[in-house]
Amino acid sequence: MDLRPAGNSHKKLITVFALLLAIVVIVGGITMFNKDQDGSTVVANQTSVSQTANVATNQPMAPAMASPTSSRYKDGSYSAVDSYNSPGGREAITVTVAVIQDAVMSTSIQQNADNRTSSKYQSMFKTNYSSQVVGKKLSDVQLSRVSGSSLTSGGFNAALEQIKLQATQTQPSQNH
Repeated sequence: MDLRPAGNSHKKLITVFALLLAIVVIVGGITMFNKDQDGSTVVANQTSVSQTANVATNQPMAPAMASPTSSRYKDGSYSAVDSYNSPGGREAITVTVAVIQDAVMSTSIQQNADNRTSSKYQSMFKTNYSSQVVGKKLSDVQLSRVSGSSLTSGGFNAALEQIKLQATQTQPSQNH
């Protein structure tokens, strides 16, 4: 009897395991090291348990303690909608990103395509984009083509630019 999970179940199991591992690392108080743009090592502050829980639920987070270096973006959960032209007409994508100390801690998208082909491309994008975003500096995220979907990537990038602007303002907000 083969007890291995089939297909997507295996991917879901790996995703759940990775999320649990990330929570253990954050809750355990392990300090994160990041390379700054000039190549110097920056030590980030520890993240509180309440912030970790908020990342999982995409709720706004309390501001992090002051770090040794100033943050470019305010910690929080941000959302934006952008539309783009496809061969089937105008399509939209909703992007949500949780940011802690300038890094993307989690992300999700909501598919808003009306056209069947566009919906297929948005679905392929949704399945495969997060590994190119989570754990990266928000300022460095720029997608070109994910799973053959360059138009959805363009809509994602445009929504992300709105999120970057929101994150530089005084208070994060949940519904933009």
